[in-house]
Amino acid sequence: MGTKLADLAELAGFSFKTKKFWQVKVMDCNSPWLASTGIPGKEDLPPPTSRGSPNPWKEASSLIIAAKVHSVTRALEGKTNSVKTNGDDNGKIEKVLPIDDCDYRLLMAKRSGKSSYLANAFVFPGGYVELADFSTKWWAVFEAAGMSRAELARFGYEIKGPRPPIFTEPGVLMKEEYLHADILPGNVALRITAIRETFEETGILLLNRAPALRDSKTSAFLADSDLAKTDDIREWQKKIHENPVCFADFCLEVGLAPDIWSLHEWWNWLTPNALGHKRFDTMFYVCCLDSLPKAFSDENEVSKVEWVSPLEMLEEHIQKRAILAPPQVYELSRISNFNHLSDLKFFAAKREKSGVERWCAVITGLKDGAMLTLPGDEYFEKPPQVNSKFLPTLEEMRIRSSQLNRIELRAPTMIAVSNVKLSHDHLTPVAYPPVHTSIQSNL
Repeated sequence: MGTKLADLAELAGFSFKTKKFWQVKVMDCNSPWLASTGIPGKEDLPPPTSRGSPNPWKEASSLIIAAKVHSVTRALEGKTNSVKTNGDDNGKIEKVLPIDDCDYRLLMAKRSGKSSYLANAFVFPGGYVELADFSTKWWAVFEAAGMSRAELARFGYEIKGPRPPIFTEPGVLMKEEYLHADILPGNVALRITAIRETFEETGILLLNRAPALRDSKTSAFLADSDLAKTDDIREWQKKIHENPVCFADFCLEVGLAPDIWSLHEWWNWLTPNALGHKRFDTMFYVCCLDSLPKAFSDENEVSKVEWVSPLEMLEEHIQKRAILAPPQVYELSRISNFNHLSDLKFFAAKREKSGVERWCAVITGLKDGAMLTLPGDEYFEKPPQVNSKFLPTLEEMRIRSSQLNRIELRAPTMIAVSNVKLSHDHLTPVAYPPVHTSIQSNL
């Protein structure tokens, strides 16, 4: 009865520096925060913003890289796969994975234990959106790589679905001086952010020429060029980390541009008020590669990088060997719908035309954890009214629900559960491990 939300979230990988919101107890479902303000547009979602008034969060862009695994061999004993992957600077390593039929691996970065937010958690590479990502220098970079200014300005025109505020009103541009500046479109700049941050954190350099100038030897990442030598990459990693403007300078020097053509919009997540002293409005992209590029940590923000299948990462989390944040759990569960990279790539390219929306979970404390409801869940707009002295369990709430789209948190692990048809032609996540409660499909 004395469990605080802060304690629960701390076990799930979140850390707190303020007590402003954290005096609310998980069991107190009659509190204004847990009950009456769950409707989007009130306290749990951000207030309207205006030019010159900064958002109460930072904008970020993250990249889900899926890379083809060409040689997978079954171990002779046990239910495992043995996979040869690129390791650290010492060469290749062998990993033992749970059996699944997945022919690709996802890149996960383990955050430094010194981080003030999600310390030691596994995340998709990414980071803050910077003014440098909108810089006028990028017009020249893309022209040098074979894409005209007019073509770049029209990039993404085929996306007919909704555009969330991170595209239409990026907070980094809220100052009056940027209103009429000759800056890049948001859907280009956010891709540059994801590519730049991925390079800074993992050494993977996603550069290319415009599609019209490519030949069969052009790859989506510079794996075999002189630029990909470890010493050179680490030097540029440091320069760009210290000054993001250097990324455009580097691209001009090599005559290539960030490979925005290989990134497909996936989804947009906003951290709820209740889950930390830091909030992020993060755009997620998916990029599919034909082979595993070499990756290594920057030994600063990231302590380790791993190539894993979606199910392997979820299994590590369930076994309490890996900390994951709610968006990672949900998106890993969603991507696990695909066993073949070709299917994921086709789906991502086709689906992005339907647009994305921003999700911000509504959190309700329960007897054995917390329920993070999302759009489509019957309790998203109207959180359950429960007696704080007789709180239901997560399973009991699942049984009494006909429409589910939620993340169930039993500290320190989470599971995504959904039985509804999602908006914008997106997929529902596959619960891992499978839930034993009978759930009626509403797809």
